[in-house]
Amino acid sequence: MNAHFLRAQVLFEQRRYKDAAEQYQLALGTEPDNALYHAALANALIRSDRPQQALESARTALSKDPSSAFAHWIMAAVQLDRGQLAEAEQAIRSAIELEPDDADNYGLLARIHYERQNYDATLKAAEAGLELDASNDLCLTFRSRALMGLGRKAEARRDADTLLADDPNDTWNHCLRGDQLLAEGDHEVARRHYLEALRIDSRNAAARYGLALSLKARSPVFSLLLRGLLHLDRYSARLVWLLLILLVLGVQVGNRWADAHPQWLMPYEAAKALFWAATILLFVANPLFDLVLRFDRESRNVLTEDEVRASNWHLVCFGFAALCGLWAALGKTVFLSRILGVTALYFTRAVSEVFEATPGYARRRMAALAITAATMLVLTPPILIAGILWLKSMNQIRLAPAFVGKVLWIPIAVMGFTVFVDNIRAYFEKRRPDEGRF
Repeated sequence: MNAHFLRAQVLFEQRRYKDAAEQYQLALGTEPDNALYHAALANALIRSDRPQQALESARTALSKDPSSAFAHWIMAAVQLDRGQLAEAEQAIRSAIELEPDDADNYGLLARIHYERQNYDATLKAAEAGLELDASNDLCLTFRSRALMGLGRKAEARRDADTLLADDPNDTWNHCLRGDQLLAEGDHEVARRHYLEALRIDSRNAAARYGLALSLKARSPVFSLLLRGLLHLDRYSARLVWLLLILLVLGVQVGNRWADAHPQWLMPYEAAKALFWAATILLFVANPLFDLVLRFDRESRNVLTEDEVRASNWHLVCFGFAALCGLWAALGKTVFLSRILGVTALYFTRAVSEVFEATPGYARRRMAALAITAATMLVLTPPILIAGILWLKSMNQIRLAPAFVGKVLWIPIAVMGFTVFVDNIRAYFEKRRPDEGRF
């Protein structure tokens, strides 16, 4: 076996992925047609955050040996990292056809289904793998997560306990248990598991995020909201927004019904106000409590530098929304001011997505779009005022209502951006080039 390849394998086990990639490339210098070396290089590159080079290496591995199940497995892992779930599933199914007795293949298939939030398919794939190897970590992990998604908490807990008992020094096992405890409302014990996960691997971003959630959950209000957020995670973002749109249409029908039954107007308006308050609070819960952590001495250290920067911009969004609320209270163009305020609150999602984007190509483009959208939002009141003053000077004030209606499309367009901001980030992430080369 090539000495560089053996050295790379040791470095990979030590999680020194960049060093491992260099050794794999040296091995390929002497054996350029070795499909195994190309596949192993792709595995190291994807863990070194070099998705484009990883994809090239995976493709090369498959071109050298299309019958290599490992090369198909690596291609599935690379496509999964890029968010190309259909391509990832196609690749892992090819691996399963070539090696139907490898439990890891079914574990990766389960993970792909889990990313699609298809918990039934996740469970089926994980159990198929566990029939081959009852102790397979990947299959146990995603069977546990699927069971949690299906509401079968006791069964999910058993798998998580099995994983922890087998390897109490695995950072991901503690993350899994922490996620389950957080969903069950036991945020204090969840916090301990996240802290242990970070002790084992301080770079574990999922553990840091979970720790932040567990600290926020100390608040009774956020604890209630967190359960709602975790419940919403069972559904796709598009489905959630579709339900909201249907609810908005339902409110319009309710308004007409209330007009026809004035004796029910007060209870109806109270229920509507409660609905909108709960909906908005649910969507801004994470940004709001990031601000709480940002200014809390005990908890601020759990936030990353990017989360701190994001929280500063969240504060700007909340401030702008408060100004819009004051504007609405003064009774001037109430509907427009409300739309602006609500859009500013939802814009916190766009801010979060900017700072969650990978630094470089993806983040720069997300930031450019967010700045453009924010500029449109901030300029809406001056445009409105300038337009009305111009109409007044031209003795065309009767056209003011129509003008206000046209101005309304500005915040509505920004709201549309916030609805699809996660899809936009995914688009840029798939296409981001690697920063530099080895």
